[in-house]
Amino acid sequence: MKEQPGYAKNKVFIVDDNPANTMMLKQVVEAEDFESIYVYNDPELALADFYKIKPQLVLLDLLMPKITGIEFLHKISAEVESADVAVIVLTASHDKAQRLEALELGAQDYIEKPINIIETLQRIKNVLNLQQRKTTFQNLSEDLGGRLKKTKKDLSEVIVTLNTIFDNSSEYVFVTDEEGLVTDCNKVAQSRFGIDMDDKCNLFQQFKMDDQLLNASAPELTLSDVDNKRIIVEVSYSKVEINNFSHYIFIFKDITSRKEDEINLKYLAETHYITHLPNRNQAALLLNEKCEALPPSSHLSFIFLSFFDNNKVVEFYGHERLEYLLLNIALVLVELAAVNDTVLIHWGDNDFLMVEDSNNSEALQQKIVDCFSGSIQISDGSDVGIYSKPTLGICSSGLIENLKSNEYDELVHNALLATFEAARHGQQVAYYDDQLHQKINYQAMIEKELIKALANKGFKMAYQPKVDLKTKKIVSAEALIRWQHPEHGMIRPDIFIPIAENCGLINDIGTTVLKQVFSDVVKLKAQFPYMEHVAINVAAPQLNEHLIELLKSLCEDQPGNITDFIELEITETSFLDDFDRVLPILKEVKKLGFRLALDDFGTGYSSLSYLHELPVDTLKIDRAFVIPILESKRSFLLVKSIVSMSLALGLDIVAEGIEDAKTGELLFEMGVQQGQGYHYYKPAFLD
Repeated sequence: MKEQPGYAKNKVFIVDDNPANTMMLKQVVEAEDFESIYVYNDPELALADFYKIKPQLVLLDLLMPKITGIEFLHKISAEVESADVAVIVLTASHDKAQRLEALELGAQDYIEKPINIIETLQRIKNVLNLQQRKTTFQNLSEDLGGRLKKTKKDLSEVIVTLNTIFDNSSEYVFVTDEEGLVTDCNKVAQSRFGIDMDDKCNLFQQFKMDDQLLNASAPELTLSDVDNKRIIVEVSYSKVEINNFSHYIFIFKDITSRKEDEINLKYLAETHYITHLPNRNQAALLLNEKCEALPPSSHLSFIFLSFFDNNKVVEFYGHERLEYLLLNIALVLVELAAVNDTVLIHWGDNDFLMVEDSNNSEALQQKIVDCFSGSIQISDGSDVGIYSKPTLGICSSGLIENLKSNEYDELVHNALLATFEAARHGQQVAYYDDQLHQKINYQAMIEKELIKALANKGFKMAYQPKVDLKTKKIVSAEALIRWQHPEHGMIRPDIFIPIAENCGLINDIGTTVLKQVFSDVVKLKAQFPYMEHVAINVAAPQLNEHLIELLKSLCEDQPGNITDFIELEITETSFLDDFDRVLPILKEVKKLGFRLALDDFGTGYSSLSYLHELPVDTLKIDRAFVIPILESKRSFLLVKSIVSMSLALGLDIVAEGIEDAKTGELLFEMGVQQGQGYHYYKPAFLD
C-alpha cells in the first residue's frame, strides 16, 4: 500500500472566478487525496470561510472581481507570515509585476496560465513539502531552544532527546558537527545506510555533499543503501547553535517513488500509448538533434503519413484490431527509420511523421509505398491480413542553418495539408509547393469572405430561363446564386459552393437562396407570364428536417399557395450515399406540394436503380451528354434511352447545356419538352 505524504490531511482552498480553472485544479489536487478541498469562484466567500476552516494551502487567482488576489493576500498576511498557510498564486505570464508583489507578500510559488497539469501538481507538492519541513524545523528549533534555556542540559543530554524525537520518524535524520562528522542519527538511517555510530562517519564525504548541493533550492541526492539499492532523497537541513557550538540537523526524505512516478508521467506525456513511439511533444527536441547531425547546407524533408483506411478497420474489426494494426505499422516504420536515423514520430491517431535529409527523401518515400503495398498481417493471433496504405504529404524546409525551431509546426502542417490534397485527387503522394500554398490561402480567403457575404447580404440571384422547345416561350427558370466580390470580382459557384460545403456554411447559403427566391416569386410571375415554376438547387447537407420547417415557414409568409410554383432540384450525389435517410425527406417535401427535379441525371452510377422510388416530377439531362450529341453516336443513344425511359415514367424532361439551334431541334424530335442553355438565354438578374 502506497504511503500517504505527510501533507495528505491538509485542507486546500481553490479561489478562482473562472469555473473551468477551479474544476481543473480540483481534479489535479484530488489526485493527492487531501482531507478537504474547497472551491470558490467568489473571493469574498472564500475570505469569509478562510478563518473558519483554516486551510493549509490556498491556490489563488490574482485577477478576480470584487477582491483581487493581491488584496486577498494582504488580508491573510499574518497567517502567511506565521507559516500557518501556504499560498500559490495563479497568474498569466505577462503579470510579472503582480507576480512579484504576490511573492513579496509571502506567496511561496506561482503557476502560469494556461495551466500545465503535471507542472501544477509538482509545484503543489514542492510547496507543501517545503511548508511541512519549515514547520518541522521551526518546532524542532523552538523545542531545542526552550529545553536548553529551561534545563541547561549539556550537549549529550540534548542528543539523547533528539534520538527520542527522531527514532520514530520514517525519514532519515542525521546530526553532524560543522565538518560533517555524524554525532547522531536515527535508527532508520542507521539500518538503511549501515551506519555504525562507533565508527567516525562523515556525512559530507560518504554521500558526496558539497556547498553547491546544499545551496540548491530543492537539493536531491541519489544514493545506494546497505543492500546496494538505489534511493533518491530530498535533502533539507537546519543549522542550530548548542552551547556555542554549531551543529547541523539533516533530514533525508525518500522520494524514490515520486521520482519514478514523474518518470512514468513524463514517458506517458512524450510517447504514444499504443506504439510507444515519440509523440508530437518530443518533435522539437528530435528535430533539433537531427539538424545538429546534418551539415548546415542540408535541407529537411517532412513526410507526413496518414493512414485514412484505418477508420474502416474500426468499423469492420473494432478498436482492438486497430491497435494491433498500429503496432505493426509502427514496426515497419521503425525499421525504415533506422537506416538513416530518420526522425519518426507518432503524430496522433492514424498519423505519423518522418523527417529525413532531402537527399534521402525520395528513396524513403518509395520504400514506404512499397512496404505498405500489400496486406499487413497483424500480430494478434489471427490470420487476418489488412490493407492499409498511407497517404504521403511532403514538405521541404529551407537550409538547416537558417531553420528555426518555431518553424517546425508550420512545416508539419504543410505536409499534412499535402496529404489532404493527395486524398482529394486519389493520389498516394503529394507535395506542398507554391501552387498548393496559393490554393489553400485562396480557399481560406473564400471561407472568410463567405462569412462576411452572408452577414452583409452579398449574394444575388440570377435566373436562367428554360424554354418550351416547341414554342420557344419561357416556361420555367433556374435560380442561380451569384457572388460579386468587391475586390475579387465575380466568384463562380463551382468555386465557393464546395468550400461552403466543407466549412459548414452551405446550409446558411441554401437558406439565403430559398428566402430570396420566395421573395422574387411575384416579380417572376409578372416578368414572365408563361412561367410555370422556378427551380432551386438544394445541396445534400440541406436535405434534413430543418429544410421541411424552413419551407413551411416560407410558405406562410407568401400570399396564396405557391408550392406548385417552386421546384427543388437535387443531384444524384445528394441521395446515393444516404438514400434511406433522404427518401423520407423528399416524400415530405412532395407532400407539401413542391415539385422535385433530378439534376445532372446520368452522372451517378446508381441512378436507374433508385429512379422508380424517387417522387420526382422532372428529370434534367446533364450537359455532358447534351453538348456532344450531334457528333457522338454514343451520346445520342444515351440521351435517347434517357428520354424514352423518362417518358415511360411520365416525367417532364429538361436538357441543359444547349448551345445551338440544331441541338435544340434534335432534342425536341427525341421527345425532350424543355431546354436550357446559352443558345436561348443566359442567366440574368431580375429588372
